[in-house]
Amino acid sequence: MRRVGVVACSARKANGIGTARDLYRGDLFRKSRRYCERHCDEWIILSARWGVVEPDEWLEPYDQRLPGSKRERAGWTAQVAAELQARYSSDVTFVLLCGRQYAEAVEATGYRIERPLAGCRGIGEMLRWLKLKGQRDE
Repeated sequence: MRRVGVVACSARKANGIGTARDLYRGDLFRKSRRYCERHCDEWIILSARWGVVEPDEWLEPYDQRLPGSKRERAGWTAQVAAELQARYSSDVTFVLLCGRQYAEAVEATGYRIERPLAGCRGIGEMLRWLKLKGQRDE
């Protein structure tokens, strides 16, 4: 079973165009990326603007959050779920390293899911867990 890490984009971004892996600069993004690179067969990014993004895709910085209304967010969720189903067969396990709203799009696929950060309460605990996991693996 192939493991695909799923990382959410971050508000903090580099100033210029670059690969998605280098564009996002948030602490949670960077630590989640590192975890995926060590523990998953591949990883992807969920972007509020672009949906499913490969780490090597070239992007310009942008300022956009997930839609605020339930209806608009449901549209984004359905679009991302459909894109994931088109890209991956059901023999994949998604490893979620993202918040609830991003996770809902992956959950909508009906595919197998792992949640390594499930026991964490808030971003602070997530960052501590990822930091400890990174130190153990180095």
